[in-house]
Amino acid sequence: MPAARLKDIRAAAVQTNSRCQPQAESSDPAKDVTAFADALIFNWLIAGTDAHAKNFSLLIAPGSQVRMSPLYDLASILPYPKRIDPQEAKLAMKIGSSYRLREIRRNHWEACARDLRMPANDLIGRAESMIERLINASPEVADMLCGEGLDDSVIGQLVDSITVHVCRERLI
Repeated sequence: MPAARLKDIRAAAVQTNSRCQPQAESSDPAKDVTAFADALIFNWLIAGTDAHAKNFSLLIAPGSQVRMSPLYDLASILPYPKRIDPQEAKLAMKIGSSYRLREIRRNHWEACARDLRMPANDLIGRAESMIERLINASPEVADMLCGEGLDDSVIGQLVDSITVHVCRERLI
Protein backbone atom coordinates (compact mmCIF):
# COMPACT_ATOMS: atom_id res chain seq x y z
CA MET A 1 0.00 0.00 0.00
CA PRO A 2 1.52 3.36 -0.93
CA ALA A 3 2.23 5.77 1.92
CA ALA A 4 -0.10 8.72 2.35
CA ARG A 5 1.08 11.77 0.41
CA LEU A 6 1.12 15.36 1.61
CA LYS A 7 -0.61 17.87 -0.61
CA ASP A 8 -0.75 21.63 -0.32
CA ILE A 9 -4.20 22.47 1.04
CA ARG A 10 -4.74 25.72 -0.72
CA ALA A 11 -7.85 24.04 -2.10
CA ALA A 12 -8.94 22.94 1.36
CA ALA A 13 -8.20 26.17 3.19
CA VAL A 14 -9.80 28.37 0.57
CA GLN A 15 -9.46 31.99 1.58
CA THR A 16 -12.01 34.06 -0.22
CA ASN A 17 -12.97 37.23 1.58
CA SER A 18 -11.21 35.83 4.69
CA ARG A 19 -13.41 32.71 4.73
CA CYS A 20 -11.41 29.55 5.40
CA GLN A 21 -13.21 26.39 4.32
CA PRO A 22 -11.23 23.21 5.08
CA GLN A 23 -14.45 21.21 4.64
CA ALA A 24 -14.17 21.67 0.85
CA GLU A 25 -12.10 18.50 0.27
CA SER A 26 -12.08 16.51 3.53
CA SER A 27 -13.29 12.95 4.02
CA ASP A 28 -14.30 13.94 7.57
CA PRO A 29 -15.19 17.64 7.44
CA ALA A 30 -16.37 17.99 11.04
CA LYS A 31 -13.10 16.67 12.49
CA ASP A 32 -10.95 18.60 10.06
CA VAL A 33 -12.79 21.89 10.60
CA THR A 34 -12.31 21.40 14.34
CA ALA A 35 -8.61 20.58 13.82
CA PHE A 36 -8.22 23.66 11.62
CA ALA A 37 -9.98 25.82 14.23
CA ASP A 38 -7.68 24.41 16.92
CA ALA A 39 -4.66 25.25 14.75
CA LEU A 40 -5.88 28.84 14.37
CA ILE A 41 -6.40 29.09 18.14
CA PHE A 42 -3.02 27.54 18.95
CA ASN A 43 -1.14 29.83 16.59
CA TRP A 44 -2.95 32.86 18.04
CA LEU A 45 -2.02 31.81 21.56
CA ILE A 46 1.65 31.14 20.86
CA ALA A 47 1.92 34.10 18.46
CA GLY A 48 2.68 31.74 15.62
CA THR A 49 2.91 34.32 12.88
CA ASP A 50 4.08 31.95 10.13
CA ALA A 51 0.98 29.72 9.98
CA HIS A 52 0.08 30.49 6.38
CA ALA A 53 -1.89 28.21 4.02
CA LYS A 54 1.23 26.41 2.78
CA ASN A 55 1.87 25.26 6.36
CA PHE A 56 -1.34 23.24 6.33
CA SER A 57 -1.54 20.02 4.35
CA LEU A 58 -3.82 17.15 3.53
CA LEU A 59 -2.99 13.50 3.92
CA ILE A 60 -4.23 11.61 0.91
CA ALA A 61 -4.62 7.87 1.43
CA PRO A 62 -5.78 5.08 -0.86
CA GLY A 63 -9.52 4.96 -1.39
CA SER A 64 -9.85 8.73 -1.79
CA GLN A 65 -9.49 9.39 1.92
CA VAL A 66 -8.46 13.00 2.47
CA ARG A 67 -7.71 14.34 5.95
CA MET A 68 -5.95 17.32 7.45
CA SER A 69 -2.37 16.47 8.39
CA PRO A 70 -0.91 16.99 11.84
CA LEU A 71 0.51 20.47 12.41
CA TYR A 72 4.09 21.19 11.44
CA ASP A 73 6.43 24.18 11.05
CA LEU A 74 5.20 25.76 14.29
CA ALA A 75 7.11 28.68 15.78
CA SER A 76 6.40 31.45 18.24
CA ILE A 77 7.70 35.00 18.14
CA LEU A 78 7.11 35.44 21.87
CA PRO A 79 10.63 34.66 23.14
CA TYR A 80 12.08 37.20 20.69
CA PRO A 81 10.39 40.53 21.52
CA LYS A 82 13.46 42.53 20.47
CA ARG A 83 13.26 41.11 16.95
CA ILE A 84 9.49 41.13 16.48
CA ASP A 85 7.32 43.35 18.68
CA PRO A 86 4.34 41.24 19.80
CA GLN A 87 2.25 44.42 19.88
CA GLU A 88 2.86 44.89 16.14
CA ALA A 89 2.84 41.21 15.14
CA LYS A 90 0.38 39.90 12.58
CA LEU A 91 -0.87 36.38 12.04
CA ALA A 92 -0.60 34.91 8.55
CA MET A 93 -4.37 34.24 8.49
CA LYS A 94 -7.15 36.53 9.60
CA ILE A 95 -9.23 35.77 12.64
CA GLY A 96 -12.52 37.41 11.76
CA SER A 97 -11.41 40.70 10.23
CA SER A 98 -8.01 41.08 11.89
CA TYR A 99 -4.48 39.80 11.43
CA ARG A 100 -3.01 41.75 14.38
CA LEU A 101 -2.48 39.69 17.51
CA ARG A 102 -3.26 42.60 19.83
CA GLU A 103 -6.60 43.31 18.11
CA ILE A 104 -8.11 39.84 18.13
CA ARG A 105 -10.96 39.58 20.61
CA ARG A 106 -14.10 37.57 21.17
CA ASN A 107 -16.00 39.22 18.30
CA HIS A 108 -13.23 38.17 15.89
CA TRP A 109 -13.56 34.56 17.03
CA GLU A 110 -17.34 34.78 16.64
CA ALA A 111 -16.83 35.92 13.02
CA CYS A 112 -14.28 33.14 12.49
CA ALA A 113 -16.80 30.61 13.80
CA ARG A 114 -19.33 31.85 11.25
CA ASP A 115 -16.71 31.50 8.50
CA LEU A 116 -15.94 27.95 9.67
CA ARG A 117 -19.66 27.19 9.97
CA MET A 118 -19.40 26.13 13.58
CA PRO A 119 -21.19 27.44 16.68
CA ALA A 120 -19.36 30.45 18.15
CA ASN A 121 -19.71 29.11 21.69
CA ASP A 122 -17.99 25.89 20.62
CA LEU A 123 -15.05 27.75 19.10
CA ILE A 124 -14.72 30.12 22.05
CA GLY A 125 -14.98 27.19 24.47
CA ARG A 126 -12.17 25.43 22.58
CA ALA A 127 -10.05 28.60 22.86
CA GLU A 128 -10.67 28.93 26.59
CA SER A 129 -9.86 25.26 27.10
CA MET A 130 -6.64 25.58 25.13
CA ILE A 131 -5.65 28.63 27.20
CA GLU A 132 -5.96 26.56 30.38
CA ARG A 133 -4.07 23.62 28.88
CA LEU A 134 -1.22 25.85 27.68
CA ILE A 135 -0.88 27.53 31.05
CA ASN A 136 -0.69 24.13 32.77
CA ALA A 137 1.36 22.23 30.17
CA SER A 138 4.04 24.81 29.32
CA PRO A 139 6.04 24.50 32.57
CA GLU A 140 5.68 20.70 32.51
CA VAL A 141 7.02 20.49 28.95
CA ALA A 142 9.89 22.85 29.82
CA ASP A 143 10.82 20.62 32.79
CA MET A 144 10.65 17.54 30.57
CA LEU A 145 12.91 19.15 27.96
CA CYS A 146 15.38 20.21 30.65
CA GLY A 147 15.37 16.64 32.00
CA GLU A 148 16.23 15.41 28.52
CA GLY A 149 19.22 17.74 28.32
CA LEU A 150 17.66 20.56 26.32
CA ASP A 151 18.24 23.38 28.76
CA ASP A 152 18.30 26.55 26.70
CA SER A 153 17.23 29.93 28.06
CA VAL A 154 14.80 30.36 25.15
CA ILE A 155 12.63 27.58 26.63
CA GLY A 156 12.12 29.51 29.86
CA GLN A 157 11.51 32.70 27.91
CA LEU A 158 8.92 30.90 25.78
CA VAL A 159 7.10 29.48 28.83
CA ASP A 160 7.05 32.87 30.57
CA SER A 161 5.93 34.77 27.49
CA ILE A 162 3.26 32.21 26.55
CA THR A 163 1.88 32.37 30.09
CA VAL A 164 1.69 36.17 30.03
CA HIS A 165 0.27 36.22 26.49
CA VAL A 166 -2.45 33.61 27.04
CA CYS A 167 -3.52 35.13 30.35
CA ARG A 168 -4.04 38.42 28.53
CA GLU A 169 -6.04 36.75 25.74
CA ARG A 170 -8.99 35.53 27.82
CA LEU A 171 -12.22 35.59 25.84
CA ILE A 172 -14.73 35.49 28.66
